[in-house]
Amino acid sequence: MYFRSLSVFIVALIISLVTYTNLTPEIPIHWSGGEHGNYVPKVFAILFMPVFMIINVLVSLMVLKKKETYQERRMILSVNHVVLLILFILHLLIVSWGLKIQYIMPHYIGVVVGGVLIILAINMQKTKPNMIYGLRTPWTLKDERVWEKSNHFAGQFLFVMALMIIGLSFVVADFISQIIMYLILLSVLVSVFMSYWYDRKLNS
Repeated sequence: MYFRSLSVFIVALIISLVTYTNLTPEIPIHWSGGEHGNYVPKVFAILFMPVFMIINVLVSLMVLKKKETYQERRMILSVNHVVLLILFILHLLIVSWGLKIQYIMPHYIGVVVGGVLIILAINMQKTKPNMIYGLRTPWTLKDERVWEKSNHFAGQFLFVMALMIIGLSFVVADFISQIIMYLILLSVLVSVFMSYWYDRKLNS
C-alpha cells in the first residue's frame, strides 16, 4: 500500500512542479453545466487533489488497523487504490485545464495504456512461477526466490512507469506514443537487470 500510494502522490507532485510555470494564474477546480467554475490560484489548484490523496491514505490506514481478516484488509486496500487513481485522474484534468489543453486522441491512448499497465503491474507482484505470465528470465526460472523478488520489483517499477504514461499523456500528448515505447522498454531492461542482480545476491 505504502509504495503505490506514495508513487501516485509523488508523480502527481512532479507533474505539478514541471507544469507550474506554464499554468494560467487561476485554474478551475469544478465543472458544472458544461462550464468551468470555482477558479482558484494555481498554487492551490495543483495541491488540491494531492491533499485529498494524503487524507485518503491516512483514513485507509486508520481503518486497516481495525480490520483483522485478510478479506477485509484486501477490500480496504482495493478501495484505497481506486480512490487514489480517481484523484490522480482528476488532478491531471485540473492541470490540463491550467495548460489550456484541448483533449485529443493521444490523451485517451495514454490513459488506456497506462491503466492496462497498472493492472498488469499489480498482478505481477503477486504472481507465482508459471509458464505464461510474469518476468521470465534465466535467473527467475531457476530459482523461486529470485522469481518472487524480481516480479515484485518489476511490478512496482511498471506501476510507476504506468503512472508516468498517464500523467505525461496530459502534458506532452504529441509524443505519448514514443514515451510509451521508451518507458516500457526502460521497465523491461531495468527489471531484467534486477533479476540478474537478485540471482547474484541470493546465490553468491
